[in-house]
Amino acid sequence: MAISAPQGTQQQTEEEEAAPTPEEAPKLKELMNPAAAKEVMANPTFLDFLNDTSRVMERALESDTYDFMVDYTAADSQAKETDGLGLNCTFSDERWTAQRAVTDIVMHPTHPEAFYAAYNARADGSTQDPDGVVLLWSAAMRQRPEYVFHCESAVLSLAATEFAPTMVMGTTYSGMVVMWDSRAKSTPVQRSALSNNGHTYPVYSTTVVGTQNAHNLITVSNNGRVCSWEMNKLVQPKETLDLKTKLSGAKATAKEVEVAVTCLATADEEFNQFFVGSEDGTVCDCLRHGAKAGVTDRFLGHYGPVTGIDLHPRKGPMDFSDLFLTSSTDWTIKLWSKKSAPNPIYTFEGGSDYIYDAKWSPQHPAVFASVDGTGSLDLWHLNEDSEMPRHKVQVSPHAMNRLRWSKDGKRIVTGNTHGQVYMYDVAQEVAMPGDREWDKFDETLKGLAESGSRAAAQAERS
Repeated sequence: MAISAPQGTQQQTEEEEAAPTPEEAPKLKELMNPAAAKEVMANPTFLDFLNDTSRVMERALESDTYDFMVDYTAADSQAKETDGLGLNCTFSDERWTAQRAVTDIVMHPTHPEAFYAAYNARADGSTQDPDGVVLLWSAAMRQRPEYVFHCESAVLSLAATEFAPTMVMGTTYSGMVVMWDSRAKSTPVQRSALSNNGHTYPVYSTTVVGTQNAHNLITVSNNGRVCSWEMNKLVQPKETLDLKTKLSGAKATAKEVEVAVTCLATADEEFNQFFVGSEDGTVCDCLRHGAKAGVTDRFLGHYGPVTGIDLHPRKGPMDFSDLFLTSSTDWTIKLWSKKSAPNPIYTFEGGSDYIYDAKWSPQHPAVFASVDGTGSLDLWHLNEDSEMPRHKVQVSPHAMNRLRWSKDGKRIVTGNTHGQVYMYDVAQEVAMPGDREWDKFDETLKGLAESGSRAAAQAERS
């Protein structure tokens, strides 16, 4: 009598029979020939894969909280608790940043832990070194930059937008406008032509204005030319406008001259109005379109080139969007209102060197930060004190010339003239405003305006 196998054993036997034999299984190809292995290692597709995967692994190994499925860092809980500012990390790279000055910093539009930093030409660079370099740094991978971009002219300013998150736009000393794509190579995927239709002077400032379906890149060169670009057509500008005005202190009969623009600022969701600072210390209120296109108003008060300008963010229960800050080589920071031209509301004095940048907190109405030529980073809280910064950090022995806030207001990134970039954590009680801070700031502004008026009257009498 035949004995049938148990059902489970019979099913297992059928699976074993269906499985491929060792002869049928695919064999892995071993590269025993060194030349063949070298050829694979030099393959661009393999190198791109290796770079991408190694970045993910490095971020995962460096951070206990890093989630490689999300591509962001959860480092907020690890922030140093101080009464103002705490150093989070420093970013530098001997190959790319040594002996280069940081010229601009912009936060990545979609990854809160990442930012772009632009650098000018190396002081003693060889012909093999590119003049302009842009690095994408990440707090989740601090030992080296995530991406390296470069071009043949020193990069002076950057712009990044959520409308094109893989792109970063840069302006250069030669006047060329370029665009890089992190999905492509390190060289620009687009660049403008050096012609009279665009820029032929250094372009110190750029920004993106508009909406998802209608946005433009705005650039302003040192000879006062404003160009509007379609981001998919950087060969020639879509529109141009030449800014002209009279020099500060010039007679009424004097001719208008080109505005030697050094910096630019636009408000969120603003398409037409923008502000520029100039080499003669004048700040100009400008319009891109309309019957009064060009300079419509001037703000006078600085006695040196304007190095930075920043408009107050439009957030919170009260609207302070008419306010803006300027920094200058005259060692001062000035607070202005769009409604009070031509004089500033208040002047923050007592600086001991050039003030290279000043930026409002994106969250707290009364907080801003500034950097200067002594290498200091100052954190100001106007609701507490308008005479002295709340917190002062000696970041570096070298001049700090650019700073940027993270969108949540919890971090400040600043760079110096020797290629180092520093990320600082901002204390929670400073970064996040309380319920009463907006009302307090309204009262603070009234006090600052009164104090500024008294100071101006005393200066006129003397």
